[in-house]
Amino acid sequence: MKGSFFAVAQEIGALVEAKNRAYGSSFAKSGDFLRLLYPAGLRPDQYDDALLQVRIFDKQMRIATDRDAFGESPYRDMAGYGILGATMRATKGANSSDHSAGAAMSETGVQQAREREVSQVLQRRVPRGRPARTKTKRNAGDVSELRSKSSASTRTPGKTKGA
Repeated sequence: MKGSFFAVAQEIGALVEAKNRAYGSSFAKSGDFLRLLYPAGLRPDQYDDALLQVRIFDKQMRIATDRDAFGESPYRDMAGYGILGATMRATKGANSSDHSAGAAMSETGVQQAREREVSQVLQRRVPRGRPARTKTKRNAGDVSELRSKSSASTRTPGKTKGA
């Protein structure tokens, strides 16, 4: 057992060294980065944004040093953090009592964002050979179907509708 822990530790250490050589150590620079952005310090309500900013800073370091190392895409990662941040902000506006990243990523918040997105896409899409009016009627059904799936997935197990 002792040998396996040592082997795993060596493997992880080698990976960290290789990534630091390729990307530079954003970890060592993150404190200075935060002090630059928040010279008066961080308030608790800024923690979620600061976390996303540090993760994006890490990806920017990768772009500046070796964008394609290890076959990773820092641009995709940054886009993902942008989506997380936008979802977090949208949820904060809708639910002023809970400002955490956890609330932003709750199933309800994510589901509401998906429903809005699907509804907007379906409203813009008109299939070939069919008038827009037919598509609009189908859109309402698609969105209703999404809503019923959403409410079905959030029901308490063992309870049925109307019980």
